[in-house]
Amino acid sequence: MLGVLALLGLLDHPIALPIVLLLAAPAVSSSPSLTQMTGHNPAPALRLMILGTVLLPLTALVPFWLLPTLGPLSEAIFATGRLLIVIIIAVSLAFELRGLFLPKPTETNLKAIDGLNAFVMRVVIVGLMSAVSPVINNTPFIFFYWLAIAFVVNYGLQFVAYVILGKQRLKMTGLGIRLLLAIETFLCSWWH
Repeated sequence: MLGVLALLGLLDHPIALPIVLLLAAPAVSSSPSLTQMTGHNPAPALRLMILGTVLLPLTALVPFWLLPTLGPLSEAIFATGRLLIVIIIAVSLAFELRGLFLPKPTETNLKAIDGLNAFVMRVVIVGLMSAVSPVINNTPFIFFYWLAIAFVVNYGLQFVAYVILGKQRLKMTGLGIRLLLAIETFLCSWWH
């Protein structure tokens, strides 16, 4: 995608950073829980989330380095290194806390976690809406401009992958993956 942006002369344009972040970012962490709450298998969404988180420092290094607005390679490496440290600490802490406080979760525990996840998502959505509402009311064109960009980039790439994968695409469909991609499009549309 950076190549396409460079060919179009858009690396310095405000559109470059959100597109690159959309494509470099890992899956939204609530997607497995949301998938499970709908009664579907959360494993595909969880696998994508874990893989995306593990690969995030690698996928972020190139955009950090190539986007002129983010500085030289040394700053990109430093930012990526800090990101890797944060991921390692967060994941280690999560596993330790899970093992310490919830080594064998019961069905009741899992439902409580689902409820907490739903509550946190509501807080995030309300927080985002308070930031988005003035933009929709005062400059609706800007809001719908960014929403259209997020939609075209995210769903356009999904369509290309769907066409390229042929018969394999039917094996890869699942609510978790679709939910994950929809959430990313939704969140990226609020970048402006």
